[in-house]
Amino acid sequence: MQVNINKIAIKGFKGYVDECEFVLGKRTLVSGDNGLGKSSIGEAIAWAITGCDINGNEKATARLVNDKKPKLTEVVLDFEIDGTPQTLIRRKKGSSNEIYLNDVKVANNDISRDLYKSKDVFLSILNPYYFPNLAPKDAKNLLSSILKPISKEEIFAELGDFLKEKLEKNKFRTPETFLTDKRAELKDQEENIIFLEGVIEGAKPIDISERKSFDNTELKNLKEQLKTLESVIKDPKFDELENKKRKLQLEFSKGYFDVKPINDTKWHKAEKDSLLKRFKEIKVKISNLGKNVVTCDNCGNEIDLNATLKANLEKELKDIQIKGVAKKKEIEEWEKENEITKAENAKAVQEWEIGLKYQIEAIQKEISELAAEKSKEEESRKEKITSIKAKVLELDEEERKVFAHNSNIEALEKENEKIKHDIEKSKREIENSKLKIAELKVAIDAGKQYNSIKLKKQTDIIGKYLDKVELQFEKLTKDGELKDDFKILYEGREFNKLSNAEKIKAGLEMSNFVSNMMDLHFPVFIDNAESITVIQELDTQMIMAKVVEGQELKVEVLK
Repeated sequence: MQVNINKIAIKGFKGYVDECEFVLGKRTLVSGDNGLGKSSIGEAIAWAITGCDINGNEKATARLVNDKKPKLTEVVLDFEIDGTPQTLIRRKKGSSNEIYLNDVKVANNDISRDLYKSKDVFLSILNPYYFPNLAPKDAKNLLSSILKPISKEEIFAELGDFLKEKLEKNKFRTPETFLTDKRAELKDQEENIIFLEGVIEGAKPIDISERKSFDNTELKNLKEQLKTLESVIKDPKFDELENKKRKLQLEFSKGYFDVKPINDTKWHKAEKDSLLKRFKEIKVKISNLGKNVVTCDNCGNEIDLNATLKANLEKELKDIQIKGVAKKKEIEEWEKENEITKAENAKAVQEWEIGLKYQIEAIQKEISELAAEKSKEEESRKEKITSIKAKVLELDEEERKVFAHNSNIEALEKENEKIKHDIEKSKREIENSKLKIAELKVAIDAGKQYNSIKLKKQTDIIGKYLDKVELQFEKLTKDGELKDDFKILYEGREFNKLSNAEKIKAGLEMSNFVSNMMDLHFPVFIDNAESITVIQELDTQMIMAKVVEGQELKVEVLK
């Protein structure tokens, strides 16, 4: 793929506040004094295509765009892909970002997929400083992605059947990680041996004392004596007396039932109250009756209509009075009789309670005398129980200590068996680790030889496109081992020790290498081109930026 940029329009980008257009050719020289925007043209090309600055840093683009109102940044590229005209526009306004390819809005991934494959590939071609400044790991990964793969079968053919078998046995799948993985396994096995040797050193058998014995004959006898003493039967007379006492106390709590009944005067008093009430009502009626005189139509005599009614009420009033007096007398006689009965009942209850209390006290006295009699015997029995319990406790503790001692001996014997087993196991594991180490060392050596053959073949491919630049992928250590490494050498000198002119020349060779390997011929932007007098001619568009003191910015198509 051949890409040539014919024209670039820049607005609001770094120092280009107002829109500026520049026509670019196969060979273009951008010259002028410092700070006029020469390098910004290369930055604008990188930003328009990748969205990054020319060093691949996306976050650094904040320094490229316009932060003044109306905060619009736009770069337009008119270019050709294999002769077909294309237009790419990248615009940033405020926080929005837009990309248009031939008036169609696209995403960054679309441009990457269809145009430049990857940011690292594009910038390694556009910017000669980009690839040499990559971290060694990133540079090697980029080379691996662009170099033509070399098949395992091709390398195995040179490696030989023995080493090939060792690699396959060790699951050789990814050459890039095989040595790292196997060295990690080797380190694990070596550390395992050190650990196991420490286990063996620290696993020393424990010194164990002899077991002890305990004769429990005395303890059994004492426990039998104690059982006999503690099972003394209580005198049944105690229970007999206690039962009698409880029955009398229960009888006392229930009270004396054999009392004479008391006449109930409640209903008689109610009847008397009812007669009194009726008496008062009739008296009120008589008082309120008055006269009700009428004249007879036949005889002309005056007749009192209420006279008969009044006479009847007065007769009823007298009857009620006689009944009330009789009822009162009856109640008084009953109440007098009740007072006599209450006195007789109280005397009977008192005599009953005195007799019952006497019986209870007599029984309690008998219980106390019996208890006093048994007290001396009980005191002697308790002294014997206390003495025997103390001796039993002492012998129990002695038996417990003997048991604990023997249990500890048993545990230590088991621990010694485990230690012996662990030592034997560790020795077997050490031997297994030694066998694995020997196998891993052969596998690592096979992996090194595999990589060495692969490196030689890749170096042969790379050498076709490089002149004074050499890529170093490994170095020889003090102990004679080849270690993975990556350096860019120019005429045998490391890149970081080169002059600015030599760095540009080395970068141009790498740019040309990536371009030819990928068949992607992108423009190359050479900054600080005044540092070299002769610039290597590349089969692609070249834009050179030179400092010319005192000169205004000038963009000149040379070819």
